[in-house]
Amino acid sequence: MQMYTQNGTDGWENQINKIEERCDFTSLLKQEQKNKVVLNQYNHVKQQKSSTLLIKDNLYKNLKMVCRQHCLNLNSILQFSWHKILNIYGNSQHTVIGTIVPNIGTFPSIVDHDMDSLIIDAIKHIQDRMNEMIRQSTVDFSLPMKERVTHNLFDWLFAYKDNSILQSEIEGKEKSIDYETKYTVEKFDYPLVVIAYESVETECITIVQKYPGELFESQTIDNILGVANEILSQIVDNPVSQISDLHLLPKKQLQMIEEWNDTATDFPELNTTTTLHELFEEQVEKSSDKIAVVYENVQLTYRELNESANQLARYLRSICYIHPDDLIALLLDKSELMIISILSVWKSGAAYIPIDPSYPDERIQFILQDTKAKVIITNKKYLTRLESYSMIKIDVDSIRSIINGHNKTNMSPMCSCTNLAYIIYTSGTTGKPKSVL
Repeated sequence: MQMYTQNGTDGWENQINKIEERCDFTSLLKQEQKNKVVLNQYNHVKQQKSSTLLIKDNLYKNLKMVCRQHCLNLNSILQFSWHKILNIYGNSQHTVIGTIVPNIGTFPSIVDHDMDSLIIDAIKHIQDRMNEMIRQSTVDFSLPMKERVTHNLFDWLFAYKDNSILQSEIEGKEKSIDYETKYTVEKFDYPLVVIAYESVETECITIVQKYPGELFESQTIDNILGVANEILSQIVDNPVSQISDLHLLPKKQLQMIEEWNDTATDFPELNTTTTLHELFEEQVEKSSDKIAVVYENVQLTYRELNESANQLARYLRSICYIHPDDLIALLLDKSELMIISILSVWKSGAAYIPIDPSYPDERIQFILQDTKAKVIITNKKYLTRLESYSMIKIDVDSIRSIINGHNKTNMSPMCSCTNLAYIIYTSGTTGKPKSVL
């Protein structure tokens, strides 16, 4: 299995690098790995694990029927399904799969997702593009594929094994498929590899998703395979429907989510002028002595939380002139002090910028420079990371002495419902972080 020659590789590598927004799978990672791993740069799998999906019985037979009726192959249908999965979980308009053709090469399958397209047209486009690249490829047998694959080119690797694959399409390349040689995809240190094996004799497709166990929970991968099964089932039901008509969750999961979200409540007292902190103040009036926040051995009632937020808001306004939509950064560990800080920022009239302390210094620097925050509220242990910044710094761990003596009552509104509440930044794993208002 080989790559394009260097000239060919450079051509589609440049095409991939022009994509502005690549897939970001941070949300799929284990909690302790989030914001620490850039997945398409991860090149040393420590705990290789796999999960399996079987496509058999009526679903397999119906997929084969769709192939016959529309002149498709299963490889292209499965590729479409995985592109759609990447589109969903990676939150990107463009998805790039490294498609491994045994004994021939690894080819980039690039899809620009158009929700108005027909499913059948999207599959045919993938199939036609792949066949064209294979026919025009110049194969370099001097280096094994493992030495030529660049991790950051692809969002996922995909391999399909079928005893008749491409035999009738590629002249002079009728070498038998062998997934057990020294260059097998199973031995790659690529983090995410899906391998599909079709057995005509047993009328079954076995889909194996290989993944690093140190990065992903097994349930996460099982959920991805469940989505793949759901997409394939809908392709069988109506291949000429629009992509936008696809339901991207298994019915059981969808029903569960609908039940969880069935919490509709009428709030006749709300109106379009109510701000978030005013809603909180209304709840304080109703539940002043009830517990609002619990963190480790600390408990705060609604009244205590509100009074602390009022005091800190007054302190903020005393040290800095704050206009609506001004920005205050929060570089804080999770605790009751974070909740106090958020409420105090709103009450002062400003909006907050949450910054995860686990971010590298370069990302923190970018966010602070991009927002031009006037003030930053942080834990004492992070103050040394902020020494080079001229903004006002507040040690939240000394909050009791800082706010002592300030009025505990609610303040007059300093902003309206049309002003900013917060700015949050994307992870920046595919480039510079981007702000969402």
